[in-house]
Amino acid sequence: MKSVIPVLALLFAAAQAVEMNSYVQDADVEPEFKGFLEDDNAKGSKYLATFYKTTEDKKATDTYADFWTKDGTESVILGGEAFPGSFFIISMKQRQLPILGDKSLLHIVNNASVVKDTPESKIYRADYVLQTTNTACSEVNGVAEFTILKTDGKPGLTPHSGSMRLYNSTISPTKTPTDVPCKKV
Repeated sequence: MKSVIPVLALLFAAAQAVEMNSYVQDADVEPEFKGFLEDDNAKGSKYLATFYKTTEDKKATDTYADFWTKDGTESVILGGEAFPGSFFIISMKQRQLPILGDKSLLHIVNNASVVKDTPESKIYRADYVLQTTNTACSEVNGVAEFTILKTDGKPGLTPHSGSMRLYNSTISPTKTPTDVPCKKV
């Protein structure tokens, strides 16, 4: 449990912005998945609010939970610890990211691939670097899997649409801050 707390604090701190300059996706990843991850409004995308930006918003609670299904099967797994259901997802986020907190966070998403594709869902994998700034800036490598449900055979990649069943993320090293200084983006 002790090693999970720093992970949670990192994942739910306030963000500067999602960084996608090095992003590459495999051929079987829909272009909309990038929009699910980032705020692409500057490029004219229809995605005004997205997963990582909402994750990093200290005030986002219900809007954060809106990514997940509401059928009782929704869950977040961080560093191996599960947080099932909207109540626990929001409670964890609020506990780990208080409004008056002073951390900032930057996700640098490098690539995306498909782990599994079934008639009911599609599991995407995103590899990223997570930079955390508090008194200093340090970074860790992360891997996240997103289980997105399908409707009429298509994954629900509209943000806040209740289409995500599971977000499963791990970072390495698992304790923060680290002695790995942030690299320039």
